Amino acid sequence: MNRKFTKLTLFIFVSMLLFMGKASGQAYYFTGPVKNTNGGANVVSGYVTNNGGAFDFAEGVVEGWIKPDFDSGNPYVDDPSNAENPFIFSVMDWGGLRWGIAMSPDYWGIGAIGQNWGAQDWKPYSFQKGQWYHIAAVFTADNKFRVYINGQPITDPVSVGTDQTGKPFKIGISNSWEGKNLFKGAIDEVRVWNVARTQTEIQTNMNTTVSTSSTGLLAYYKFDQVASGTFPNLPNATGNTALDGNIGPWVSNASAVNNAPTWIAGNTVLPLDFVSFKAVKYNNAILLNWQTANEVNTSHFNVLHSTNGTNWAAVGKIDTKGLVSNSYNYKHIGAAVGNNYYKLQQVDANGDFTFSEIKIVDFALSAAAVMVYPNPVTETLNMQLPYVAKAVNYAIYSTNGQKLKEGIINSSYHAVDVSTLTKGVYLVKIDGEASVKIIKK
Repeated sequence: MNRKFTKLTLFIFVSMLLFMGKASGQAYYFTGPVKNTNGGANVVSGYVTNNGGAFDFAEGVVEGWIKPDFDSGNPYVDDPSNAENPFIFSVMDWGGLRWGIAMSPDYWGIGAIGQNWGAQDWKPYSFQKGQWYHIAAVFTADNKFRVYINGQPITDPVSVGTDQTGKPFKIGISNSWEGKNLFKGAIDEVRVWNVARTQTEIQTNMNTTVSTSSTGLLAYYKFDQVASGTFPNLPNATGNTALDGNIGPWVSNASAVNNAPTWIAGNTVLPLDFVSFKAVKYNNAILLNWQTANEVNTSHFNVLHSTNGTNWAAVGKIDTKGLVSNSYNYKHIGAAVGNNYYKLQQVDANGDFTFSEIKIVDFALSAAAVMVYPNPVTETLNMQLPYVAKAVNYAIYSTNGQKLKEGIINSSYHAVDVSTLTKGVYLVKIDGEASVKIIKK
């Protein structure tokens, strides 16, 4: 978001509105498959669906907040080895799938699924159990869609199944009789737009409630109901009752189990806006810069680093400034040779946290980052590099450009026998970038 305020009073007023957003509301907790004690198949104790073809639009956005709450690799009550991907949103029935968004059961990433399962794109994303994430499916006029997380595009565009029309819109379920593709956790503030929405519009409004009369808002499921009855309907806040949701259990070959829906405390809005986040190589370091706006009740940022996009370690901590517009910088010395992944963990004053998008920097060596010794050398030349995340090549050249030795470096320290080289001056090149002159005695 890129909002700027010049008057403190206006900032305080708007910040209060933002912070109030969903703090007093509720969210719906999807319990996933529940073991059927009657001896039959599992019973889904809660999902939301809506019948009709109103969701066959070409351009639009389907968005909402999710808080996954299943154990990694085991979100199911029976046969974890046969677990399938928990669905967040989908438009489908037994006749086919128009599109869907699913998580991997091990929290590895997110998938965009289209063309009756024939087109899929899965991308890694480091989800954390018990944390809120904004998920959006963004549809474009070329009949494709992609998944955004926290306002940032994650998957590549995938074609929707345009031949699959009139399918119901589903939340927290696909179409599994066995109870496998079921989301376990909280979902809140689900909105369906049948008009194009820019990334800026998504980012600007994802942390706030919106007017029920907003242009193009087809359906708005606030999940603010207090449970009454066993499975009450879910009202469409826009007033179009034809698009009210139906909350209910899925029962297969078993007696119905009376599991009333569960509402929990809703998603509170994030206490700041990420305006930008950049990571660039500078000499022998990686420079990170990020800008925020509207910081409210924030504590600090943890700078997280990874060499594979999966395993992360904190390399720095920066206290927040709490101003209307803020800029932060961090210099990471000790980046790995190869790809370096960075993300920010923004921590609130109450301990809650969320993550920024991920930035990737390919770190190539410079001569200043390499230690080559002894120099002059007689028999063994030692090469010491920063942490190596990938194998790098080295070569030793004569002054006329002839390659005399070459090899591969797989660790931060490597020794080369140069005893057979004649006395003189040589050039050592590492990773095709760093060049160091040595003298052979």
